[in-house]
Amino acid sequence: MLLELWIKDFALVDEARLEFSEGFNVLTGETGAGKSIIIDAVQLVLGGRASVEYIRSGADRALVEAVFTVESESLKEYLASNGLDSDEGLVILTREIHSLGRSIGRVNNRTVTASVLKDIGNFLIDIHGQNEQYSVMDMERHRELLDIYGGEEITNLLLQYQDMFASWRKLVSELEGLLGSERDRARKIDLLAFQVDEIDSAALVVGEDEELLKKRQILANAEKLKQSTEAAYEILMEGQNRGYPVLDALREAAANLSEAQKWDDELKSISEELHEVLYRLEDAGLGIRRYLESFEVDYESLSFVEERLELIKMLKRKYGANIEEILVYAAKSREELEKLQDAEGYLTRLENELQEKTREIEALSDKMREKRIEVGLDLAKKIEKELEVLAMPKAEFKIEVRDLPNGSKTSSGIILNSTGRDRVEFLFSANPGEPPKPLGKVASGGELSRILLAIKTILAEKDRIDTIIFDEIDSGIGGNTARTVGRKIAGIAASKQVLCVTHLAQIAALSSRHLHIEKQLTDERNVTRVFALTEEEKIRELARMLSGDTEEISLQHAKELLKG
Repeated sequence: MLLELWIKDFALVDEARLEFSEGFNVLTGETGAGKSIIIDAVQLVLGGRASVEYIRSGADRALVEAVFTVESESLKEYLASNGLDSDEGLVILTREIHSLGRSIGRVNNRTVTASVLKDIGNFLIDIHGQNEQYSVMDMERHRELLDIYGGEEITNLLLQYQDMFASWRKLVSELEGLLGSERDRARKIDLLAFQVDEIDSAALVVGEDEELLKKRQILANAEKLKQSTEAAYEILMEGQNRGYPVLDALREAAANLSEAQKWDDELKSISEELHEVLYRLEDAGLGIRRYLESFEVDYESLSFVEERLELIKMLKRKYGANIEEILVYAAKSREELEKLQDAEGYLTRLENELQEKTREIEALSDKMREKRIEVGLDLAKKIEKELEVLAMPKAEFKIEVRDLPNGSKTSSGIILNSTGRDRVEFLFSANPGEPPKPLGKVASGGELSRILLAIKTILAEKDRIDTIIFDEIDSGIGGNTARTVGRKIAGIAASKQVLCVTHLAQIAALSSRHLHIEKQLTDERNVTRVFALTEEEKIRELARMLSGDTEEISLQHAKELLKG
């Protein structure tokens, strides 16, 4: 549920803080007062398009912040998977637009992309505006609405189908690739054979390059290495021109200290330490001697190491950043080469596999069609009942499910896309005797508003989103119909939070919380202000909406409207 919306320096709003309640929240005001600005602000904070045009004149940035309660387990999982755990059951969305065009989104004070805000918004709010009246004419939207009404059964079928469709399309693409020109295939075989042979002939071993680098370092510095090691041995073991060898001097020192400890026990631990050092140096000296006895300078080995490293470097440039990647590339290329070399046999196996997969996906698409037709009949009847309540007693509504006009064609001629084989279209007739036709050709703006509301009323129980915004979807209606539309919206508000922007007093009168939006002149500038109305203020606003004034008779009519 949307608890609070804070808007600062956004369009005509210098600063506004809107608090919403459960149930039916309504927003009213004169035309041009800025009602649409509130909806634009909500859309922005939910990941909508950010434009510097939204920044209030004279300001450096625009800011919108929205506070929601989090109840959806799916949303909680999404937040957790993105490291955005809700804080005490709340999620705070923020969006800033800076004058240089940069926009910043945040969730619970953590910076996120606009796409993450949009994903979260899909869990939180469903916005229905005047433009959506026209989206109801979009046939792709018809299929989505029908599937939502079909619930878990159609959803599970569709998920199963989409996995199968991806596998089927992969097989189709692979087969089409194999059926390409023979010349291209021969050229590909030559290239792959060369690449595989080049890598295989190198006989690479994982980690080999690191060992070679170490070996090259030793061989390239062999003379210096030998000289330094011999000098160390000489100092330690022989002495020569340097006087006593280090070990002889230490042995003499150790012997003297052993003698001295006979008269002072305090020297015992020092003597023991000196003897320990002596033993370790003797071992070190023996180790140096063994190293020198086995030391050989092999310039041919150095040449081999250099050539080997250069070969590995060349292979890395062509096939991968390291030996592991080169070997993986070789394995994949070898597999592809084998397929191409065995094209005829592989082609037969692939065709058989595709044939089997085609039978499966066609059967599943048939099952989805049967379910959509069944669900469509039920949904159409319910929409007609809702339209009857909405002052369209003779309206006829039909949901037509037929073949797709284009897509991926199977061997038996069935056309498929990622949602099945079905083109779903809503047909409508307002008058008896007139056959139902596509919505866009026969429905007026007022009729589209009522059709949309009927659909939303029916789908409200199935929709997982807890907050719905109706942005002037009541255009083109009035009188008793407006009152009926208001009751429908109030009915939805019994189980969901509803925010409704309206010009109709008949609808506003049914709200549980009434917010009034008005434009004021402040310091020779127009600014938009938002006020939560008291009961008395609500009566005056309803009177204005009914007759354009707040005369006694208008106030009386408003009070009667509140009584129902």
